[in-house]
Amino acid sequence: MELTKTNKLQSVSKIINDILKNEGILCFGEQSLTFSNNNVFQRTPFIQNKTHYHLLVISDTEIEDILQLETKINSQLDHSSSISLFIHTEAEIIHALAGNSRFFHKIFQQADQMYLQSHYKKQLRDMPGVEPANALMSWQEHYDKALMFLESAGNLLGINDNSAS
Repeated sequence: MELTKTNKLQSVSKIINDILKNEGILCFGEQSLTFSNNNVFQRTPFIQNKTHYHLLVISDTEIEDILQLETKINSQLDHSSSISLFIHTEAEIIHALAGNSRFFHKIFQQADQMYLQSHYKKQLRDMPGVEPANALMSWQEHYDKALMFLESAGNLLGINDNSAS
């Protein structure tokens, strides 16, 4: 029997809660792939579905090797699921939200809340959206940096020719 998304996320949440003391787990991304193998040696095609989840975990627990932790958690899941962990402390989350981080605002507003301490739920209800002026300024800063990078790379490669012909 194939597990539903809700059942898979509950299973993942339980495994993470057993391994890592945390204040919240939010699923903000999901990639689903279907693999099939059909050849003359098999009577029926082999079809496998695999789902990879991107999870934000709020935890003040110090983690030395996040890859080892992901591997440990993935080894406890069935072969149809895997995860990537993005672990941040409560202080980092508060700082990012206060700084109008679109990334964290979007996650807290739209991600699947697999597990979340009650004080976060109240904060989420009262959380303002990202200030449009700050979001535009942030976008403009990133655009300007990317443009400078491309111009510099072009100058190094001799691609940019600003001289008038």
